[in-house]
Amino acid sequence: MYVFVRSMKRLLVLLLVAMPFQAVLAQNVTVSGTVSAGDTALPGVTVQVKGSTVATQTDGSGNFSISAPARGTLVFTSVGFAAQEVAINNRTLIE
Repeated sequence: MYVFVRSMKRLLVLLLVAMPFQAVLAQNVTVSGTVSAGDTALPGVTVQVKGSTVATQTDGSGNFSISAPARGTLVFTSVGFAAQEVAINNRTLIE
């Protein structure tokens, strides 16, 4: 019984130490930008956080803003265009 209690205490301490690091890795940032093809802004493009259901669409001027993990990936899709994936890499502005 003593060994079990000692092991559980160690596990609890390990979890308490590791939890702040998980919070840092999972922090979201607000990413914004403008989607365009050449000089033409693209309205109605879907911007989705890869692997989630979080998504938005660009406005009439091609602008978007979305909350995503700092180390996540955004997927841009629109009819008539190939899907594009862009790594966020801690950026808040993607153009």
